[in-house]
Amino acid sequence: MCTVSWTFKPEGIGYDLWFNRDESRKRSRALPPATHHSKGRTSFIAPIDPDGGGTWLATDQHGTTTAVLNYYDAAPSSPHPNPKSRGKLVTALASGSLALSEISPTEYRPFHLLQITRSQQATLLTWSGTQLQGKELPQLLSTSSYKTAEIIAFRETAFSRIKDPGQFHTFHDAKHPAYAPLMSRPDARTVSLLKADISPGTIAHHYIEPTSDHPTISIEAWLASPTIL
Repeated sequence: MCTVSWTFKPEGIGYDLWFNRDESRKRSRALPPATHHSKGRTSFIAPIDPDGGGTWLATDQHGTTTAVLNYYDAAPSSPHPNPKSRGKLVTALASGSLALSEISPTEYRPFHLLQITRSQQATLLTWSGTQLQGKELPQLLSTSSYKTAEIIAFRETAFSRIKDPGQFHTFHDAKHPAYAPLMSRPDARTVSLLKADISPGTIAHHYIEPTSDHPTISIEAWLASPTIL
């Protein structure tokens, strides 16, 4: 239940990546973006999910961002009895302790894994539960465990209509609260919005948490006071 989009910067180096994280109301509040260091490993900036111990999005010191979304359409034939956290896959890739080519997908539930480098090289890997394969990169990637096809179609239509990424990711529809990128349902809601701003001299995360089920997010407030690596 998340939505991510990105735009490459015109100078050929850097990008903006926008991520709405939708979660169960029962899940713990995440820790906001911070810099993480491990001896002998690559430093990275990321929020942390205290329940799983990993993250949904991380940017390393070289400007490479890795993000993961659940793949609800997948139907694995024989799920792993004790799957690893998909969020820890992201932190392992961001820290350099694991490479994309070293992923053992059968250890995880199905996922979409996106990685974009500062030089604008982008990769999208999808693990269906039976096959790990590269996919053509869209400009928008969205998932939902509820009315999957309808909600993705709604968000894609909104994305084509709302040209500004900040306005799209803060779009809440009171008539269809479960459908918009800034969503709300009785069991789940958008719990945070994160923009990764990567340029030749900048690695920053802009982070904000909606305070209500029918929020009006100020883009200016969202982009204020970034956490910088």
